[in-house]
Amino acid sequence: MRRGAGLRLSVQQAAELSAASYAGLTHSLIKARVRKRLDAADVQAYLLDDDVLLIPGSNSAFDYLKYNLRLLNVGGTRYKVKNGATGQALGRTWHQGFLAHAMLVHKTFKANPPKFIIGHSLGAASAQILSLMWGVPAIGFAAPRIYAGGAPVNNAAGCLCLWRGDDPVGQLPSHRFRHAGTSVILGKSRSMGLLNHSMRHYKTAISDPNHKSVVPNVWPVSG
Repeated sequence: MRRGAGLRLSVQQAAELSAASYAGLTHSLIKARVRKRLDAADVQAYLLDDDVLLIPGSNSAFDYLKYNLRLLNVGGTRYKVKNGATGQALGRTWHQGFLAHAMLVHKTFKANPPKFIIGHSLGAASAQILSLMWGVPAIGFAAPRIYAGGAPVNNAAGCLCLWRGDDPVGQLPSHRFRHAGTSVILGKSRSMGLLNHSMRHYKTAISDPNHKSVVPNVWPVSG
């Protein structure tokens, strides 16, 4: 890992941190490293001392309903994405629940933005969006699709989305939507239903030698 501009992480290390984010301040990997945290409106995030931002996914039925299922509208509001470096609006049809989640994280950490973002599930949706807004690298595990449209979003090269072929979340909300940046499908294994969605099983998939050819050792690949 390197501090400051050009920060890079091993994908395996990112997976360990993502799994630890669900335990928050009680986990030995991060409890002494949290510089700032968010825990409000059913959103959690942790900014570590090396400027890595961890965003876990849904941890209750309420936040799943509040964010994951709000496809086109949240409370009558339509949100838009703007690139933080240029202020240029990124005109797409964005999943509004994911965007509302990301906007709350953005508001909390915008005074001292991260240099790298790691997220899982709902957190991976936010990680993609915030990677575009802040122009920093991101890794999203079990990443859902975040915007509709055939064309890729500009400036998304820093985002890596990893999803298992046996995890239905990576194919949601529909074929009309797509991931931002580089999307890597990890091969299918014995199906265990939604258990395949957990970080425990993503860590196993990433360390599988059969995926060595598709999963980079570090992200970004060059820096």
